[in-house]
Amino acid sequence: MGLAPLAHALPAEPAEPAESAVPAESAVPAVPAVPAVSAVPEVFTGEDPYPPTGLRPARFEPAGILGRKGLSRLTRTEQLGLAACTLALNELDETGAEPTATGVVLGTSAGSLAAIAAFTQDTLLQERPYLVNPSDFPGTLMNSTAGRTAIRHHLTDVNATVSGGPLAFLHALRFARNALHQGHTSRILAGAVEELSPYNAWAWYRAKALKAGAVPGEAAAVFALQPPTQGGAGAAPGRMRAQAELLACETGFADIAHGPLAVSARLAACIRHALHRSGLTPADVDIAVPTATGRHGWAAVERRALHHALTPNTTPTTGPTTGSASGPTAGPASGPASGSASGPTTGPASGPASGPASGPTSGPASGPASGPASGPASGPASGSGSGPAAGPVQLHLHTALGETHSAAGALALAALLARWQHPTAPTRERVGVITAVAPEGSVGCAVITRPTTT
Repeated sequence: MGLAPLAHALPAEPAEPAESAVPAESAVPAVPAVPAVSAVPEVFTGEDPYPPTGLRPARFEPAGILGRKGLSRLTRTEQLGLAACTLALNELDETGAEPTATGVVLGTSAGSLAAIAAFTQDTLLQERPYLVNPSDFPGTLMNSTAGRTAIRHHLTDVNATVSGGPLAFLHALRFARNALHQGHTSRILAGAVEELSPYNAWAWYRAKALKAGAVPGEAAAVFALQPPTQGGAGAAPGRMRAQAELLACETGFADIAHGPLAVSARLAACIRHALHRSGLTPADVDIAVPTATGRHGWAAVERRALHHALTPNTTPTTGPTTGSASGPTAGPASGPASGSASGPTTGPASGPASGPASGPTSGPASGPASGPASGPASGPASGSGSGPAAGPVQLHLHTALGETHSAAGALALAALLARWQHPTAPTRERVGVITAVAPEGSVGCAVITRPTTT
């Protein structure tokens, strides 16, 4: 799993109290409106451009992975994403596979917000709008990271970038699944990247969209994927050893005008639909990894959806919704897909990661990670998971990794697989669900299972 360093030093804080299950809630808190972010204060142009939260990017030295040539021209997003992809491709080299016949799909919010803002500012400050540095322009493109990866490593297969905010990684998984199923590539890197800059740090700070103690972060995680016939737990030389199987990856939408209960109901329906297409029942789910746990309001929306979708004998409160629980897919949604990962990281969070789901796929992923997320779960787990009424165990990552926005889903998958690879991991845990919800009403989930053989 390609994990690029988390770029924030998180303050020490107590772990979240354990919850016996995902509790039913009588009412979901109203989602706070995000106020318009006014011009960044003058402090932004000083020596300390970040908000007064003690938040600072972690030290990341990509030269050890990418070399020094041309490094100064890369944006932070490009450095993180390119480093993660490079480490994943290095793992392919170790298997003896031909790395050039590999596709790339990355999820992001908008690419490098810092590069976009700086370039835009330059057009206003220069004597003429066109007197900008043309070499700065490529970094403003959303697909610059995927493109630079293909150029650097001579990759010749499909290359794409998808924007989806909190759902960016799930969209990347679906794209990768369809590309594999339609034969556009035989192996693909799928992941997500999010940088931390003063611009988005101030946006989070001024919007007050995060819970107390939650801070924005950055990361890149990449997973190498192949059809199962080309890999598996007993993969032949030159093939990747499967570390997990992704059975389904579904997305949906609810009109936010109908309130947060409608979004929660749509997410619950999305989860149930993904489980049905995977040939599973809610009782089969052992662990859930929600990705909105650090955001005001949306954490409750996600928690309520998980409760109604995975706890027996519950009926969700519904509201008018639009869209379908799944977008267009190519081929069956069931059928395993898997991926493995390793690489220089801080703690067992470097373990395997998996990828998309239209038919079995497998593949390794690797990359470095820094920050306090060094445990196998990369965050506290809540819920006992003992018995059908208790609901699945939950991993809450925001206390360890921060709010990584478009990279949150990728880190959730990395944390889940790291947990499963840890020597003390519960052997009974076989099926995990990753969920995501966005402020405009988009929802999604992925169903992941351990390989039947190890």
